[in-house]
Amino acid sequence: MAYAVKRAGGFAGYYRDVRGKRCSAGIFPTQAEAIIRAGDLEGLTPMERAQVSGTAPDVGTYAEHFEVWLVDVKVNGGLAPRAWIGYEDHIRRLVLPLIGDREVC
Repeated sequence: MAYAVKRAGGFAGYYRDVRGKRCSAGIFPTQAEAIIRAGDLEGLTPMERAQVSGTAPDVGTYAEHFEVWLVDVKVNGGLAPRAWIGYEDHIRRLVLPLIGDREVC
């Protein structure tokens, strides 16, 4: 269930992702806006969250989708920094040169 907490400069909206991890939806001027935004994101997969927030292209290449995914995993994924660096390195060196320019169906 989405909820808001009073913070300096507004209200922080929080929600639980599909794994049950607490995530921030950001800081908003009102409690209602924080809860609504967090509720919009609650229970969505990382790609669905990116689409709701307007950061994911509706149609595009694998390179575009991996860029969105890498940002989302870094911000919301709960990975150790070294794990994220390893994922990013493998994707940029091994995956994108092979399929990065292909359209996602």
